[in-house]
Amino acid sequence: MKKFLITFLSLFVLVSNAQEIALIPQPAEIRTNEGCFLLKGKIIVCFPDNNEVESVVDNFVKTLKTTTGVKLKKSVYKKSEIKDLEVNKCTSKGDAHIVLTVDEKLGDEAYKLSVSDKRITIAAAKPAGFFYAFQTLKQLMPRNVMAGVRDKSVTEWSFPCVEIKDAPRFGWRGFMLDEGRHFYGKEEVKKIIDVMAA
Repeated sequence: MKKFLITFLSLFVLVSNAQEIALIPQPAEIRTNEGCFLLKGKIIVCFPDNNEVESVVDNFVKTLKTTTGVKLKKSVYKKSEIKDLEVNKCTSKGDAHIVLTVDEKLGDEAYKLSVSDKRITIAAAKPAGFFYAFQTLKQLMPRNVMAGVRDKSVTEWSFPCVEIKDAPRFGWRGFMLDEGRHFYGKEEVKKIIDVMAA
């Protein structure tokens, strides 16, 4: 009985110390910090001049506007201006900032995400890395954001302060969908594919 009680208590301590943030898939590294980044005021998303990255940013901006009502402004910087000084110039116009920077050392789908109370910084080598970082950001918000539905009862939107480094463990992903046995319909299959991409 004593062994059972000690085992139970130690498991309770481990579970209570577990990370409070649930992300799917679980990132390679995650560290939570105190505070949060509030989505208020004039927020500018600053990103490198790249059509694919702009498409990813547009998707995120559209999702946030639809689900939260928050409008983000976009600001593009040239690749030659990637120095921190230029990125700071790019973001000095707003109250809060979301900054995307290129880090060639990261893998194609890898990213680093840093959320502080003043700025969100995303580093990735390719547009796919930025896409996965934005998927993680959406998961850090209430569920309705990932679902693409507006929740008018929420009046203040925020991201918890975190440091995340992630990269896929495998070069491929798979999902078995047996549409022949279990008919879902076109719209449901589209939703499944969207969730799979997240």
